[in-house]
Amino acid sequence: MLTVNQRLSRHLQLKDAEARMAQGQTIWPSPPIHSLADWFLDTYQNSWPDKWVLSSLQSQTLWETILESDSNYKSLDPLSLIGAARDAGKAYSLLLQYELEVDPGAPDLTEETRAMIRWKSAYEGFLEKFGAIGRDHVISRVGEQTASGRISFPQTVWLAGFDEITPAVRSWIKVAEHRGARFYFHEGGMDENESRISIMDCETVQEENIQCARWVRTNFKEGDRIGIVATRLNDIHRALERELKAELAPESIYVWEKPDLPFNVSLGYPLIKEPMIAPALILLESPSQAIGLDRFLEVIRSPYLSPAALEDFVADRLQSDLVRNKQFEVTFTAARQTIQTPKGKKQKESGQFSALKKLFREWEDFLHNKKSKSRNLPSVWARRFTELLVRLGWPAAHRKLDSREIQAYKEWEKRLDELASLDSITGFISRTEAAARLRKLVSDPERPFQVQTTEDSPIHLMGLLESAGQQFDHLWVLGCDADALPEPVRPNPFLPIKLQKRFRLPYSSAERQMEFARKLVGRLKTAAPNVVFSYSRTRDQQPMTVSPLVVPSSGDGLESISRSARVIDHIPPVGLQTFDDSSWIPTSQAELKSIRRGFSTFKNQAECPFRAFSIIRLRADAARLPETNFEHVERGNIVHTVLEHFWKSVKSKSQLLSHHTRGTLDQAIDQAIQKTFQEKQFAALPQKEPRFFELEQNRLADLMREWLGMELKGPDFEVLGQEKKEQFDFEGFHLTIRVDRIDRLDNGKLLLIDYKTGKVSSNGWVKSPLQDIQLPLYALHLKSDGIAFAQVRKGECLMRSIQASEGKDGQPGLAGIRGEHPFENWGELTHYWEQELKRLAREFKEGRDDIMPVEDEKTCRNCLHGPLCRIEDLRQRLEFETEHATDQ
Repeated sequence: MLTVNQRLSRHLQLKDAEARMAQGQTIWPSPPIHSLADWFLDTYQNSWPDKWVLSSLQSQTLWETILESDSNYKSLDPLSLIGAARDAGKAYSLLLQYELEVDPGAPDLTEETRAMIRWKSAYEGFLEKFGAIGRDHVISRVGEQTASGRISFPQTVWLAGFDEITPAVRSWIKVAEHRGARFYFHEGGMDENESRISIMDCETVQEENIQCARWVRTNFKEGDRIGIVATRLNDIHRALERELKAELAPESIYVWEKPDLPFNVSLGYPLIKEPMIAPALILLESPSQAIGLDRFLEVIRSPYLSPAALEDFVADRLQSDLVRNKQFEVTFTAARQTIQTPKGKKQKESGQFSALKKLFREWEDFLHNKKSKSRNLPSVWARRFTELLVRLGWPAAHRKLDSREIQAYKEWEKRLDELASLDSITGFISRTEAAARLRKLVSDPERPFQVQTTEDSPIHLMGLLESAGQQFDHLWVLGCDADALPEPVRPNPFLPIKLQKRFRLPYSSAERQMEFARKLVGRLKTAAPNVVFSYSRTRDQQPMTVSPLVVPSSGDGLESISRSARVIDHIPPVGLQTFDDSSWIPTSQAELKSIRRGFSTFKNQAECPFRAFSIIRLRADAARLPETNFEHVERGNIVHTVLEHFWKSVKSKSQLLSHHTRGTLDQAIDQAIQKTFQEKQFAALPQKEPRFFELEQNRLADLMREWLGMELKGPDFEVLGQEKKEQFDFEGFHLTIRVDRIDRLDNGKLLLIDYKTGKVSSNGWVKSPLQDIQLPLYALHLKSDGIAFAQVRKGECLMRSIQASEGKDGQPGLAGIRGEHPFENWGELTHYWEQELKRLAREFKEGRDDIMPVEDEKTCRNCLHGPLCRIEDLRQRLEFETEHATDQ
């Protein structure tokens, strides 16, 4: 029996095994059931052929090589070239499968078709040179050997699951029949009149997935076989798998639970999605100098390369130190120095410490070895890659592999073998090129990795073509809208359109697509006694209609299924109840003394008590990953430092005006910028990013000129101090503060200034509760007469301040406050600040940890503690209860 695909072949083999075991057999010969493609290849290779067969990788690589050498196509970017090579390979395959030739002398050929003729000639020239044939030549070769009698052939052949037969296969069948073979088509379907066909329309794709999963749970019985066929399996399989798990295995939400799922998916994933693969690739393809921090951390945190820490958390400490030091590019020297114990202390040789030392040593030796810098054949690189990973104990030295991981490792070895098979095609290549080809091999979506099981699952999720020849007790077909059935026309760009339409090649015309879709739907209607076709009325916010192909002449609709296996769906709604949650944990004196956070303790408590509890008391941000975007991380610090250096030499508005008058202001600005980039934390930028450094210098100079122009328009001032560091006690907290700038104004009053490169507002100083904490806290300690935000921002430079003033009647007042406020003077405002800060201190010491963001979504937007407080779940629950109460 020859089947249309491997999935059907495997299903029939398992079905045969079940029948034999039911008869009491314990040993039996393997049934002669094969997929058609596998049978052709095995038959050819077992006939002592004179030419070897290219693998799919070798063929694709050969097409890419040919296109790269074509002057009209080598200018394409790599992704476009790979796609064009794949389409060219498919065009060549279609010519062989449909036994066609393109006339090179035809007057109406497109440039793409003329290019295809050149490439076809080059491809066949390479095959002749290598003494090889492509996969699609195998059918004709087997036909020749069948005709000559060189192949012994079974007298009876069953064909199963074929919606159509290509001309090349049909020609072989004729030859085999001439040699006495008899062919039969296995018709497994039932009469359409015997099937109960239903149509379900759903509002959205999500609802369609949910209804399908609930229908499966309702119909799932031991011994029954359920099929789920999706027209757009690539788009929905993740969401549908999630719904199936929720209905059939709700315990799977727990990471420690690994239930046996009663369903399998015909669509696999690229091998690189397996957790063990990416770290191995990073080892092999990394540059010999510095390695990006995110990639470096992925390697050292991989359980396949170092053991889990039981005592000494070396990898955690290393990550924390690298992040704190902002080492976005990591060298092996820096990594080794970071994990070393300071002099005078003894390092405990934990398993993780030893593994990381060995990892760094072997990894560095591999990257810096002369052999790694030479050019070699792909087979040599495959061997060296394997040797490195073996020395490091990847993947099984530090953990026991489960069945899925073992299969993934075996598939990795196959991909390495395929890389080694490219010797005759690519010749000598570099290490990075070999690693790039290996990455492409494991990332190819057309070469998915799929876990194999020894038993046939009762529930099968598959695409339209994979369902060929399958029979079920129940069948649900998803996505049956008019856009999917039939599929859109997609003719091959490298073959003449007229030729494709004339010989009815796949995707060549609307008529061809309609005819094929009608066959598919007809087969699905007879694939089970109970068949449901569903579609969503909207998709990507576009209205959809049902495909006319699935509408039965006398079918019925299907009511929505509301029952669910999820616990939350079975909890009856109740009215809101109020209770006192007094679970606060007060701080101890020892804990309070250990807090060295400055104003950020009060800032976090004001913005959200739970955030303060999480950051300061739980230390949940201790291993926070850095923001690698230079604009967010460094630019604010650089602007602060440039301003600091400028005002060290230019100490007042009068001196600023003097520079402006004498034309030396630009020189003073340049000197401040140069001094900034001589400081340790910024010194690496000029060497590391010279072009970017030049742009950054120009940006800073323009920004400084704009800001100082604004300062010239203001009142006189004298800069008394910058980055002034103060330590003091407040309500039991030992605080350290640092003020960006302190000015004495022309009226003798002190103004505290905080530089900001983002947009600012002074409203937070007068809001209740108090929101902007920093400057009010500083003002209370330093007893200033005003505070100000200096918004140093290109095109938007301004000063937002609140200051003590005198009214026309000589009474104390306030200047700078915008909008309504209850404060008459500076004294009232500072008293309010003091009471608010005392309240925040008291609540923190009491252990208040309510999830209460002061500005709701704005406060939570950039907060990293959402998974811990689960505020989104809380919001959704409250929205649901509000909607339900409204419905009541």
